[in-house]
Amino acid sequence: MRFSIQNRLKNSGVIYILLLMQLMLLFILPSMDGRMNKIRILIYTLFACLSVATVLMFLKENWAKKGINVDGSFLCVVGFIVLCAISALWGISRGTPISDVVRGILPFTWFCYIVIITQALQQKQIENMIRLIGWISIFYALRIITYYMVYVFGHPYQRVTFHLIKATSMIPMVGSVILGFFYIRKKNKNKKYLFGTLVCFIAVMLTETKSMLMALVGGWIVLGIGVVIYVRKKGVDKKKLVRKVLIVECCLLACMVILMAGTNLGKRWKTMVSISDNNGSIEGNEAEEPEKIVTVDEGSVSVRIIELKMAVKSFINSPIFGQGIGYRWQADGLDYGGPVLYMHNILAYILMDFGILGAAYIIIILVAIIRMNAKMLKKSNGKIEDGGVFLLSFSVIAMAFVYANFFAVFRSIEFVIICSVFFAAMAVEYKKYDRIE
Repeated sequence: MRFSIQNRLKNSGVIYILLLMQLMLLFILPSMDGRMNKIRILIYTLFACLSVATVLMFLKENWAKKGINVDGSFLCVVGFIVLCAISALWGISRGTPISDVVRGILPFTWFCYIVIITQALQQKQIENMIRLIGWISIFYALRIITYYMVYVFGHPYQRVTFHLIKATSMIPMVGSVILGFFYIRKKNKNKKYLFGTLVCFIAVMLTETKSMLMALVGGWIVLGIGVVIYVRKKGVDKKKLVRKVLIVECCLLACMVILMAGTNLGKRWKTMVSISDNNGSIEGNEAEEPEKIVTVDEGSVSVRIIELKMAVKSFINSPIFGQGIGYRWQADGLDYGGPVLYMHNILAYILMDFGILGAAYIIIILVAIIRMNAKMLKKSNGKIEDGGVFLLSFSVIAMAFVYANFFAVFRSIEFVIICSVFFAAMAVEYKKYDRIE
């Protein structure tokens, strides 16, 4: 037994084990109480120590012995570091406190994991990490469902988000797509994957968060289109693959219809363009009091529009470099309880804090990813059972990007690490097929 474990650790590598441990902690943190108690501080400290150990081990075992592998993923991360450095210096020169700059940069530092994963891990190890994310997300989804049954069911004015810290985390969204993909890809039935897919999907629905549902549906649309393209190729058991896709899609649609009819989510679509006044009542766009201060109503398009106007105004004042990372803003007519560092829209955030330089960087990355996806669909042999992780990763990244345009999830560590894992998975599988060609 001891020999087996030692061999497994040796074959997997210390970096791989450290990353797995961080992923498990990453899924524990959003489920805990938001207050900084001793247990939460301990977990954060452990997470930080594991992160530092991962970076040091990578520098020791890879770069020190093998040298720097300057590939696309490396240039992507270096470009982002340079962008953050320029933005930080610009912000400080304009009077932004260093503490706010550090607070603005800190969540994005884990993007360096893209380089670590692509250069230190094997494709199978990365796939195991993705599978782990899928399985752990089930436990997070079950917690959401439990909170709904205890606090929300039978109470029309309650939501899971009122009682559960970070209920709007993208963890169950990602889990649904991951497990659904593995159900479709597996040669046998593996109903456990289908069960996990439905559990995560139901959890997303029960949060009654419109942006999460839109992002999840968008991710499934991208994955479905990709699978259809695979089906068109030769050497695929088309009937079996199509049957599995239809099973998943029909199950998800049935869950959506049932929950839309049986929960408050259907009613919430009617408030899409509504805003709340200070008394908590709902007012239309034609308010009689033009000076009224609008409090934040989660999911309100009107609030997002005010944020976009603020971002455009800030961008016009400093179009090249933006306001600098760490910039605190406060819009007229919108009450967040004080100046804030974030926006609910990632594009608006980039324009405001990074300016044209940041927008150009994002456009280049998105174009590169789309081109890689197009090439992969041409290069692959069409057997989704033999690969397809690139397609899964592309779907998750698309879903994350959609969600980040409605919610400030992009400033969370879990978002950055999850995106890093899937960016790395895309890069590794792309390089594999590129070498074959």
